[in-house]
Amino acid sequence: EKNKAKDQERRERIESRNKADGIMYDIDKNLNELKASLPEGEVTQLRDDIAALRESMSKETTPPAEISRATNELQQKSLKVF
Repeated sequence: EKNKAKDQERRERIESRNKADGIMYDIDKNLNELKASLPEGEVTQLRDDIAALRESMSKETTPPAEISRATNELQQKSLKVF
């Protein structure tokens, strides 16, 4: 019981990172496959957003909710491009 909140936060952090990793992988794969037919500025912006999310994820102090928010924003941007 003492560690329940800590365990829950740890689980949320892992789940948010796993989701982010999967989405970043998919976007990067699509960018590589379709970059010739996509506007260069949008490709660059998505790659910059991926780098920013990876940087955020590298910090242990980044809350899971922040990772999830950034992941959802990145996914929405990519849907507009693809």
